[in-house]
Amino acid sequence: MSSKNVQGPSDGFSRREIKKAVTKKNFSHPMTLFPTSAGLAATIGAVLIGGPAVWAMSLGLVGLGVVSWCANQFLRFEKLASGHMAALREQMRIKREEKIGLLQHQLGELGCPSGSSQLAKLHEKYQTFKEVLDQKFNQTEFTYGRYLGMAEQVYLAGLDNLEKIALSLKSVSTIDESYINKELHLLEEKKGGSTDAQRDALLDRLGLIQKSKDKVGDLLAQNERALTQLVSTASKLTEIETGPGQSSMAMDQAMEELGRLTSNMSIYDRNS
Repeated sequence: MSSKNVQGPSDGFSRREIKKAVTKKNFSHPMTLFPTSAGLAATIGAVLIGGPAVWAMSLGLVGLGVVSWCANQFLRFEKLASGHMAALREQMRIKREEKIGLLQHQLGELGCPSGSSQLAKLHEKYQTFKEVLDQKFNQTEFTYGRYLGMAEQVYLAGLDNLEKIALSLKSVSTIDESYINKELHLLEEKKGGSTDAQRDALLDRLGLIQKSKDKVGDLLAQNERALTQLVSTASKLTEIETGPGQSSMAMDQAMEELGRLTSNMSIYDRNS
């Protein structure tokens, strides 16, 4: 599957997606929906019954709904967007905490020190990024919410990769590689159809182990790139000058790179 056809997890914190989500919520806001619906119903009544009072009521109600939508869309947009992003981040926080405790146990049990190390590093790099962000922006700002949300998605994508690693290791944990190699060595001294079939079965199991190792290596490498990008982006953040509601083009580009990285991490299994 081409990555062009896959919506990456960071898309939820792009300007376009945030505006789309807030606009959709504004249409269903009670102060927009109810007056407009009642106004349209009154308009039908005005067409059927007539009378200036009914027309005035219908126009007044529709007007109230339109004014409410415009106020939310243009005057309260950043506040509503901040609330929307906070809700998304809370969902990710809950998922993150659920995964961390389970992964700490699984990776240790499966003997994956590299995975355990990455689990700790993901938390460390994310916290560092958040601390830098806290110093640069007000937590109620639109830019703060976008940047933190994208960093949290990198964190969550890294945890998803560690989850895939644990699952891959678990799937081959009952295969004894040393036993298979020993049996293959013994079979080299024998010949026959049954021996060939046994050798093929043993080699198939070795192939499963190698496939798991390759996948684990790829996922660990993805996480290392994510960790490097988090550090790099935090470093760029310390160098820019920001005022209220402002962010530099360089920082936006760095965050977009984080978004592309997260999207690539999310489509690994779809292409494998």
